[in-house]
Parts: sequence; C-alpha cells; structure tokens
Amino acid sequence: IIDPDESFSAGTFCRLVKPLLPEIFSRKKIPLLTGGTFFYIKSLWDGLLIEPPDNPFVREEIDSLPLDEVRNRLKKLDPVSYDRLKESDEYRNRRALLVTMLASKPFSEHSLEGAVYDEYEFQSFWLDVNREELYQGINKRVEKMFASGWLDEINDVLKKGFKTTDPGLNTIGYKQILHYSKNLSQVNEKDIAQLSESIARETRHFAKRQLTWFRNTPRLKKVDHSQAFQQLSGKIEPACRLL
Repeated sequence: IIDPDESFSAGTFCRLVKPLLPEIFSRKKIPLLTGGTFFYIKSLWDGLLIEPPDNPFVREEIDSLPLDEVRNRLKKLDPVSYDRLKESDEYRNRRALLVTMLASKPFSEHSLEGAVYDEYEFQSFWLDVNREELYQGINKRVEKMFASGWLDEINDVLKKGFKTTDPGLNTIGYKQILHYSKNLSQVNEKDIAQLSESIARETRHFAKRQLTWFRNTPRLKKVDHSQAFQQLSGKIEPACRLL
C-alpha cells in the first residue's frame, strides 16, 4: 500500500485502521487485526504519543551527540524519563530528548491519545509455536524467498529508481542482501547460503522479541498453534451470531 521510499509507522497504521473498524462492522463483519509487529496493534489499543512538529536542525543536533551527552541533557530536562529509561536503550533516550526539546516540555508529561481498546470488545490471542518448529519455519521461509526470485525483485525495485537507503529496503532481509553486494547479478549459490543463514538468524531474533511482547501482555490469551483453528473459531463464532 506504500512505495519503498515512503515511511510507515505505528501512527500511520492507526490512522488507516481506525476508520475501517466501524465500516467493517456496518457490513455485519468482524474485523480481524493480525500481526506481525505487535507494537502496531498495541498502539491502536492504547493510543500513541502525538509528537510535536519535527525540526530537522534539532533532530540533526541530537543525532550527532554521543549517547552519554544525550543522557546528560535528558537528566537536566526530563529527570523522570532519565530514571525510567535504560542507559543502553539508545533509540528511546534520543527520542525522549527530541520530543522534550521540540515540545518545550518533558517527554514524560506527554499523554497517549487515540486509544480504541475500550470502544470495542476485543478477543485477543497469540499463537504459541514450539520453538524448534518456529525456527525451522523461519529457515524454510527464507530459503523459499530466495528460490522464488527475491534477488530479481530487489533488482526490479532498484531499476525503478528507488535507493538502497529507502525505508522499505532498510528492513530484515533486504538490508542484509544490499549490504552484502551492490551487484546482485554476481551473487552465487554460496553467497545465498551465507545470506540465508544471516537473514534467518536476524528473523529468529525478531520473532523472539515479539514472543516476549506476547508473554508480557496479559490481555493476550495463549493458543496452541496446532489447535488454533478449533480454539479460535469457538471464541469468534458467538460474536458473529450477535451481528
């Protein structure tokens, strides 16, 4: 739904999804929110911080600072965020300082807006897959993507004028391939084997982080992957009868 040179965020996701929910209900259907990157769904549930207008000069200044200086400034301007954020979490420290400086008030004093969780009755689940089965599935998926013409796809995208630095190509898999070789026509079977292992490993790390989100979210009910159809259909069917 977007081009590779366009950014897509949780805020964009929420803006696109929110008007669809009542529209789907109006057709006597039940919306199914699936993922994926659970942060997007959580943002829809609980709302997002409405950030102040961007200032590229402020952003560039913060990006140029070493992390210890970012922490020092955050300690002076927003001690609550300073104490709450881990020193090692570079992204959130920089974001907290950026929002604080752009809005002229501490990041910790901003509130979330646009939550929909209390507007609907959500039935929320996560699929629990045996770790070995999950990792094998990831490995096979990466192999299938290469076999299905992944390199040709990337070549076609670049021929259309998109850049290797575009957001859509700075994602798992694409960034590893483009970092490995600028001339994809010269990538051989040995290269693909090395890339497959690297991409599968990064994808497994991503899956592990998502599983941590799921396990630490009480609103999500765990469903065994092998029994998912029977269990989920039993939960959803009564709601369908109400429409």
